[in-house]
Amino acid sequence: LQTDMESSLTSKTLIARRFARSGPTYDRAAIVQHDMAHQLVRLLGQVLQSTQLEHVLELGCGTGLLTELLVQRFGIQHLTLNDIVPDLSGVALRCSRRGQDPRVSGIRFTLCPGDMETIQLPADQDLVASNAVLQWATAPQAMLERMIDAVKPGGVLAIATFGPDNLQETRDVTGRSLHYLPLSALHTALAARTEVLICEEETRTISFESAYAMLKHLQRTGVNGLDQRPWSPRAVKEFCTVYESRFRAGGRVPLTYHPIIVVARRREV
Repeated sequence: LQTDMESSLTSKTLIARRFARSGPTYDRAAIVQHDMAHQLVRLLGQVLQSTQLEHVLELGCGTGLLTELLVQRFGIQHLTLNDIVPDLSGVALRCSRRGQDPRVSGIRFTLCPGDMETIQLPADQDLVASNAVLQWATAPQAMLERMIDAVKPGGVLAIATFGPDNLQETRDVTGRSLHYLPLSALHTALAARTEVLICEEETRTISFESAYAMLKHLQRTGVNGLDQRPWSPRAVKEFCTVYESRFRAGGRVPLTYHPIIVVARRREV
């Protein structure tokens, strides 16, 4: 179970393929990510001095969970959408279907597919936002610098991501994990160039009837399979047996999430 997991988790081709496959099931399964998006927009409403934004960049827009909340909450003139999955047309279409709302019908969408760590990002943004994306970066601190660069002085950077305790049970069984940044490291990385306005974290546990049901949940949110190659039935059975022996309690098994939300304002030059 530990063969190539670490390298595969940072394979951008594999990440894109996983999330492309999970598109039809993501919104229903991504309970924690959904709540993170709502919390991020709620906190942005407290921080932003105006609900009218000229230029907004969303990184890793996925199926549009955060996108739809942003366009409902704020008056956006130009919204640039990025995701590693090439086809972003569905996200823009979902938002444009709210065309009876003048805040949405007046938005100019720009689609910017590709790896957020390497593509050219638009500059001078009033807001750069991302939900459940930063943890996939190969070099997260360098990615934070890129995000700050994209924000205009006085603009806002809003990030919802995951911390080191995320999916700790699967890490305990497989010995592998993404390289999550702790809240303290996020704060330190941002503090040099921004005023950190909000910095909060929590741990949240979801329970499942079985380890297999937990794996299906991960699959439906794009975090399916812990190796580049599909697991054999034997490997799945081995994983589930170990997982349940370690964590089953009260007839169910847990999966821990560790959401982190940071909102910062870029300092004026």
